[in-house]
Amino acid sequence: MISEVVGTGSIYIELLQNEYAAGDTVIMQYRHGPSIGDCESAAWNDYVGKFNSLGFAQIRIESTL
Repeated sequence: MISEVVGTGSIYIELLQNEYAAGDTVIMQYRHGPSIGDCESAAWNDYVGKFNSLGFAQIRIESTL
């Protein structure tokens, strides 16, 4: 699943994940940029903790099953 690009402003973003069953894991990634176009053309980063958004952010979640 890939989210829409969201205008966040320059803030720290922390993503939280609900887990419904043992063994269900996902890979969470994000990309961001100072404009929508920059965000959409940026490389995906593995989410390992809070990140400082450059103004626009997008999230991608992939199942490991």
